Amino acid sequence: MSVEEHLEKGYEYFNQNQYKKAIEEYEMVLEIQPEYADAWYFLGKTYGRLTEYEKAIECYQRAIEIDPDLDETWLFMGWAYYKLDSLEKAIECFKLAVKINPKLAIAWYNLGLVYDTLHDHEKAVEYYNKAEELTSSADSN
Repeated sequence: MSVEEHLEKGYEYFNQNQYKKAIEEYEMVLEIQPEYADAWYFLGKTYGRLTEYEKAIECYQRAIEIDPDLDETWLFMGWAYYKLDSLEKAIECFKLAVKINPKLAIAWYNLGLVYDTLHDHEKAVEYYNKAEELTSSADSN
């Protein structure tokens, strides 16, 4: 099978919640093409679904080494750090995600969530409002 076929099969398994099989497919992609950032991203996302956050972060970091402008990779890496209670690292990742894509409402929302967790409610509200503003403007388009 080609890289694209393995990747497609991985997506299918992921969407069917067959995460172990998805991992196998993404790993086959990476055996063929180790510098494939999207494969690292999807491998990380799959490990995240399995709550294996450390492994997910390793994959996201590899994806970002290849392509540092992957906003969703920063987003999901931030979420993994949040789940591991590494809040400063989560903030750093979410801020990089919105620097790359200022319209990524979920990253703004997640920043609010982290600041809520840190009991900085004023800052949390600021980020929640930004997320709401983006979501509302997207809904009205």
